[in-house]
Amino acid sequence: MADELKEAVAKRVEELGIAPTPAAVGAGLERNFINDILQGRKRSVRGDNFVKLARALQMTPAELLEATTLHSFKGGVVTPVKEEIRVTLSPGKPTPSPIAQARVQGAAQAGTFHRVDELEEDRDEWVNVPRDEEFPFARQLVFDIRGDSMNKLEPVPLPDGSRVVTVAFEDLDNRVPLQDGMVVIVEQTLADGQVREWSCKQIEIHGEQVEFHPRSTNPRHKPIIIEPDLEADDGRTVRVLAIVRGVTSAIPLAWKPRR
Repeated sequence: MADELKEAVAKRVEELGIAPTPAAVGAGLERNFINDILQGRKRSVRGDNFVKLARALQMTPAELLEATTLHSFKGGVVTPVKEEIRVTLSPGKPTPSPIAQARVQGAAQAGTFHRVDELEEDRDEWVNVPRDEEFPFARQLVFDIRGDSMNKLEPVPLPDGSRVVTVAFEDLDNRVPLQDGMVVIVEQTLADGQVREWSCKQIEIHGEQVEFHPRSTNPRHKPIIIEPDLEADDGRTVRVLAIVRGVTSAIPLAWKPRR
């Protein structure tokens, strides 16, 4: 059974072209979970980890069961099914669901710094989002926009309360360079990383200089201007966390304009 599970997971990883470690971490698994399966150190998958493994492989649990060819899920363990059930399995390569699960990272709010030790690092909220077909190998992350720093973005403004769907920049593994006009989630840290800010910005590239600009009706919001090595002159460390790919906004059931 262990060899068959290993082969099924290896095949799926190859089909998607994903890296095992980011895929595992993005699904809430221990970072070496998938590698341990591929290297034969993990011989069974139990309980919630089976669901998380399916998420990492961009499948539903049912699709993962089918992808393991001749296995069923009983008592929280993947085990071989009986011979007579084989004829009920549909042939062909499993098709990924058009819906994926993305982790809600937290709020992106320009000008607001928080102590890292006060943040909710153990937050574990997941939402369904359309699968990003252009970057299927990257984790999808969700950020909540707070404030008015991007309320003038074109062609789609991001007012306070918007929720953006992104892909993790580190998962792109240098396949997608920073580009002029790209909308991103930026992290700034101060005091050797003890405090940080997450904000949404639009990139402007001027020669060797990269700038992260707000798009706001509020003039108090200023751009982040950095050197090519992404180290700010004033001691701030700046890095791109994610590339914004979509936006959602909740509409109240009975909203009425102010008079």
